[in-house]
Amino acid sequence: MKKFILSLLFICLLASNFNLFGAYKVDLSSPPENRWTAIVDQYDKDELRHYAAMIDQSMIDVSDVFGFTWVRELIMTYGWYSSMDTDQEWFKDLRAEVKGLAEALKGRVGGESLRGFKEEDLFLLNIGYDFSTYCTTGVFQSEQGPILFRNLDWEGDDYRKFAFEVDFEKNGKSLFRSIQFLGQVGLFTAMKPEEYAVALNYRKTPGTGSFGWEIINNFSQYVFKDGWSSSFLLRYTLEHDADYSRAKNRLESTQLIAPCYYILAGKSQGEGVVMERARNTVHTRSFIDPLENPKFLVQTNHDIPRPADQDESWAGDDVLLSESMGMGTIARRETAVKFLETIDEANLDTELILMLTKQFPVFNPLTIFSLVLTPFENKLEWIAHEADKQ
Repeated sequence: MKKFILSLLFICLLASNFNLFGAYKVDLSSPPENRWTAIVDQYDKDELRHYAAMIDQSMIDVSDVFGFTWVRELIMTYGWYSSMDTDQEWFKDLRAEVKGLAEALKGRVGGESLRGFKEEDLFLLNIGYDFSTYCTTGVFQSEQGPILFRNLDWEGDDYRKFAFEVDFEKNGKSLFRSIQFLGQVGLFTAMKPEEYAVALNYRKTPGTGSFGWEIINNFSQYVFKDGWSSSFLLRYTLEHDADYSRAKNRLESTQLIAPCYYILAGKSQGEGVVMERARNTVHTRSFIDPLENPKFLVQTNHDIPRPADQDESWAGDDVLLSESMGMGTIARRETAVKFLETIDEANLDTELILMLTKQFPVFNPLTIFSLVLTPFENKLEWIAHEADKQ
């Protein structure tokens, strides 16, 4: 059940060359309710009905976590009643985008309002990152500038057909690039041309509690305590912050609904950090941190140094947190670090970084995508991996 929830409450989306229709433009100068309609129109009715059923099933599974069917209705009813007071006009536009998506999907399937495609369902889909996901992400200093890389580990092969590249533009100018899933308006991995690239990783802290409790706790932070969804904040940052320093400041200081890691790479030497975010605080690691290698930073899903009270029970039965199957958060980080220690900055290129993304357990049976972002060259390169590859 939990893996089904995780597969839809995807949280760590990133660029892939496995998409049906190539790159799209989303014009932020256009009415928000119309921005995603052209993309919806590329899918046929049967595909969309299947997708709606998957989203709907994930909502049912969320309710099952608690054993109460009213949990879904509670989240659906109050989801948009956030008390966030930062740029309410922007937030209204975001809601209008989701409402427009719901209407476009309804029209595309023949006018039927399907469970899974209702506005409230899409809202929960969008704040899914703040519930959990797993990645191996890092920043390497080349002689030309920082390079951000990551692998996405996720039981979600069936969702690849609903991924596509987006170039967000305004007044005819490209603002940033990302990869979205159908129905998603927040960001999980993105790049601002020739300025910076940024990614999110899931952060589970000791004492976080059960999966079900995380959902309720994060949701209450969103509605009642002015917290931002990490994916919504990332989009706001890419829209409003023109350079690395401004993006870093916003991502470090804004209140969130749940812990996470932001991994940020700029365009110049030394511009790279990992932000260990709590809801109201941050610990930032950089290349000059005594615990880090001056050439690179690597982040999986545990803090550095690992907290003393974070024993194996913290990971539960999750194979990407627990070390029981050799694919846990510590094993993935140690493998990446050992590989990067062998690389000379002068000889670094994208092919070498992609070699890292193929090293077990950084690359494992749950790896779907590998991605390299080079802000100083405005370049995205990615690989979509097939299932059953190990």
